[in-house]
Amino acid sequence: MRLTIAGILFAGLCGCAGTLDVEVAASPAPAPETSFVAGFAKGDITPPPGMPTFGYSLTGQVGQGFRHRLEVRAAYFAAANGERWAMAVVDLGAVSLLLHHSVVARLPAACGISVDRLTLSATHTHAGPGASFGCHYFNHFGATTPGFDEAWLEWLSGRIARTITEAFDARTAATIAVGTEEIVGLTHNRSLEAHLHNPEVSAQPVPPTADSAINPSATIVRIDRQGGMPLGMIASFAIHGTVLGPKIDLYHGDVHGVAARCLESRVADPGFVALLANGDEGDVRPNRTTETERSFEGARSLGEDLAARIHARYQALATPGEATLAVRADELDLELASEGPAPRPCSSVLVGAPVIGGSEEGGVEGDAFKEGTRRCSPSGCQGWKKAALGPLQGVFLGADSFPRRTMVQAIRLGSAAFLALPGEMTVMMGRRLRAEVRAALGEPGDVRAWAILGLSNDFISYFATPEEYDVQHYEGASTLYGRESGPYLARELARVARQWTEPSPAPRVGTWSFPVGLRSRFLPPKEEVSNQTPAISGLNIGPEPTLTVEFGTAGAAPYADRIPWLRVRSMVQPTRQSDDRGLDFEVRRQSWNESGPHATWKVRWFPTEGWPAGRSVLEWLGPDGEIEGSLEFSVPGGQL
Repeated sequence: MRLTIAGILFAGLCGCAGTLDVEVAASPAPAPETSFVAGFAKGDITPPPGMPTFGYSLTGQVGQGFRHRLEVRAAYFAAANGERWAMAVVDLGAVSLLLHHSVVARLPAACGISVDRLTLSATHTHAGPGASFGCHYFNHFGATTPGFDEAWLEWLSGRIARTITEAFDARTAATIAVGTEEIVGLTHNRSLEAHLHNPEVSAQPVPPTADSAINPSATIVRIDRQGGMPLGMIASFAIHGTVLGPKIDLYHGDVHGVAARCLESRVADPGFVALLANGDEGDVRPNRTTETERSFEGARSLGEDLAARIHARYQALATPGEATLAVRADELDLELASEGPAPRPCSSVLVGAPVIGGSEEGGVEGDAFKEGTRRCSPSGCQGWKKAALGPLQGVFLGADSFPRRTMVQAIRLGSAAFLALPGEMTVMMGRRLRAEVRAALGEPGDVRAWAILGLSNDFISYFATPEEYDVQHYEGASTLYGRESGPYLARELARVARQWTEPSPAPRVGTWSFPVGLRSRFLPPKEEVSNQTPAISGLNIGPEPTLTVEFGTAGAAPYADRIPWLRVRSMVQPTRQSDDRGLDFEVRRQSWNESGPHATWKVRWFPTEGWPAGRSVLEWLGPDGEIEGSLEFSVPGGQL
């Protein structure tokens, strides 16, 4: 997340403007299941046009539609010992503790999911919306347009909670199998110079290259119905969601969003859902680096490649293992921890100067903000870090601008261990974290996979190793809570993981208060979403294999309540269909008359290879799937 000078000055003018409370009430414990059960579901979280995208700060764009829809994928698990766990992976740049707790507050009591039993993970796409964070800093500096939108938070948390509930309702007796796969060639280390300062690396006779200084391990958990039919999958792989650059103004799930869809397509079983989470990707970027590669086509090719490699290992996981389940979590008080034993976070939060410049994926010019910019000598808890904008930072950013509480979580699912942490951890810090947890548990031989779930449950930025922190590249400068905050998090996760063998604690309940800062309104009022039939104004079949249609609608964003909204059917082969839930549609709002309300749209459809020649029809679907409008066209030669 790049911090901008304009953003800091804007915050200085706006200041913080209030808090938001979330109450999670106590509910009766559900009766235990008689056997291990699992359920899966997925839902749509594509917002209307107008939401600021998160990740590139003010250099990013406001979403004008979607290149493919943003989704939430959810899984629910329960065991005969009374343990319960829900996991949801969302196509967002990051999630917050505020969003996490808001989702839990909307879940029915029958699910038995309290705040410590939900893992909410972001894929880390930079083409997804912000404005849902529980603190001033990320609401104002992480997204294209500063501000927190309570209506968006309610809409988003409601859809996530509904999908988790659907997964709970779909639960059935299940089996699991666990494996890992080494995947190389798709990623490289974007901050190799900082990585080489770690003693584990500098002691090697042959230093690693950017292509090898990664975490290549993908963890894969296959979940089948009893009897062997596919049910779902949980997988994790570390890669930044930055194939698409800051010029993209359409919502998109980037590499993880594409790969999840491709995994589901490869399994091709009705109801199969693939949860693909991110890992310790702090200094790991996609190997799509040129302007041509950083495109929708580049994201699709990389996602398809990742899906193919994960799927090959998934298919080989045919022997079910023991379906054990243990979920432990703790909410950390960072302010209290700053006075505790080392390693500990700093009591004061500081943004480093290189954060303004951005990472090596495309930073801004200027010696004052380039990677490696630091103090002449270390001082205090923040050591070598040089404050972005110097003393002005303390004027514009108070202590309540940053998260002061966060959450860590350790989950044991069969022979897989998931370590959920609230941010972006570098490769080496992730390696040390896994080693510390394994050592704390006595190197258990019955765990086959140790996976970090980064960007989970909350977001408090980066966690570099102390050595990486000291050289103050982008990742170290973005480690807000000081050089020991990564080791502190590793110690706390090891402590939480040791609780797997202890009795399950009582669910956490209570009221949490979040200083969200300036409130804005990006989501259009509900009454502006109209059910009126689209007014089709034109059709253009160009020289590319693309159908382009321009039309108008009454309403700001009809697609938000129509899933799918657009569908193409071959009239030659009626079973051949394509709709906007896949990868073949681009939906862009070109204009919007708010007083109308009335919008004009441009839609492009990219037919898949081998689409039948002859007559096809484009259909506009209503909220219940009814056809609201249609337009016939001809496909010459088997493709447009």
